[in-house]
Amino acid sequence: MEFRWDKILKKLQKASDTPLADDITMHMFRHTFASDLYKSGIDIKQALYLLGHDDIKTTLDTYTPFGYADVQVEKLVDYYNASKDKVVALKHA
Repeated sequence: MEFRWDKILKKLQKASDTPLADDITMHMFRHTFASDLYKSGIDIKQALYLLGHDDIKTTLDTYTPFGYADVQVEKLVDYYNASKDKVVALKHA
């Protein structure tokens, strides 16, 4: 069976209430999926597997763009709060 991107776009357009841009590519969906994996908290090694990459560097450098708004400081705070009894304080030299 031959892959037909134009048929997929027609089906997407049919399901959409607004017109799709003319320059949509299949690769844009791949980048969106990868970014959604990252933002949902999927482990990077799982993302590597799901995206079919051979090299983790590809997954990290290409498919996990984020900005300041994406940083979830509360995850770090929750981690520290949950493990504060396990964390050993270091003494200053």
